[in-house]
Amino acid sequence: MNSFACSGESIRSSSEKEAEIRVQYVYTGEVMRTELTTSEEGQPKWQNISEVPPLLTSVFLQAVWQHLMTEGCLHKERMYTGTMAVDHTGRPLVHWNELIDPLVF
Repeated sequence: MNSFACSGESIRSSSEKEAEIRVQYVYTGEVMRTELTTSEEGQPKWQNISEVPPLLTSVFLQAVWQHLMTEGCLHKERMYTGTMAVDHTGRPLVHWNELIDPLVF
């Protein structure tokens, strides 16, 4: 069994990007099979986890990797969402929230 990361991003024209919410996602885990299916969201691609850092092209993906290497590796049973914003100086930052089932449904 090997550790892998999979990432993808919705691709739109530049004019559409101005008016949309951008969604980037990263899945990590240990897998026995590596087949992936293309969807309307794009073509996912598995990468060996040791090959991931040079592929981190956006501030958000760099923040995801940093979070994964700290919190994610310590708490593998937890799942997080990250929302990108800017601080009072205009620098990007990510607000992390753990997904917790409220058990009320």
